[in-house]
Amino acid sequence: MNNVISRNGALYCFCEEEIKLAGDSFDLITGQETPNTRFTEFSFEYTEEDGSIAPYSAPICKVYYQYMTGFGYILQYMFSYLIVIASFAVRYLIIFLAEKIRFFSLTEETKFVLTAVFWITFLNYGIIYLVASWDYRHAPTPGLNKLFSGLYPDFNALWFNDIGVLIVAIMVSNLYWPQLEFFMFWGIRLLYRMYDQRSLFPTDEKKTHCKTAQAFEEIYSGPVFDLSYKYSYILVVTYITFLFGAGVPILFPIAYVSLLGFYIVERLMMAYSYRRPPMFGTETNQQCLKALLGAPVVYCCFAMWMYNN
Repeated sequence: MNNVISRNGALYCFCEEEIKLAGDSFDLITGQETPNTRFTEFSFEYTEEDGSIAPYSAPICKVYYQYMTGFGYILQYMFSYLIVIASFAVRYLIIFLAEKIRFFSLTEETKFVLTAVFWITFLNYGIIYLVASWDYRHAPTPGLNKLFSGLYPDFNALWFNDIGVLIVAIMVSNLYWPQLEFFMFWGIRLLYRMYDQRSLFPTDEKKTHCKTAQAFEEIYSGPVFDLSYKYSYILVVTYITFLFGAGVPILFPIAYVSLLGFYIVERLMMAYSYRRPPMFGTETNQQCLKALLGAPVVYCCFAMWMYNN
């Protein structure tokens, strides 16, 4: 049974009407205001295993209302942003670790960061929702039936209503993350320049308080051009879209807008913000192109799975 509360389905239709009728209601027979208890009390009958009929009462719509207006709804709304922020933090952790490893060449370091960031983000955005929601409890395979005890045995309507909506929300949050990241780091650089010039409008670089040329360069130069996570962003958007796109086709226009916005931001950053990038070889580019060849295969496999449902 799907025990996820959402803004769709029979529970939504029933409880939304009950919430409107909650509180006092007018009784046409007595002409008096009578409390409507259906909001806090809901009764039905069900059949026990021995065949007997048993009544059951629960404040089902009260629970629904509290979930949809309380902390649970706020957490549900913020969850997609938390996933993107967590991936952002993991990305910088991997870049930090790559710098400590000290690869023999910049190309090797870039390939390492690209691969690591892609797999962790891909796991965080897509694979984990397949595994965590998979219901394999009724299968005869020992071990797997205890390991996979989710809600959904297949791609059904409830899965799309629950997990599918969550994946779309994550990809929408990921859509404008490059733009948010640009303004965030631009704001941080601006604060450093304001502090250096002791002014709210740091337009005169001659008023600097930097003691060395290196300190001045760190404050007034743009960000370092890092190629690794840019490739991983493209790969993640592509693979998540091809992984679930057969059943959630809205992911394709989301991916198009994501890559278009990412392209525009990078073009502007390359022209007006980035420092002069180092010389990269073609190995990283070739690795990314080879990795993209697997996306159509993933799409075909999951399309057959979803359409054979």
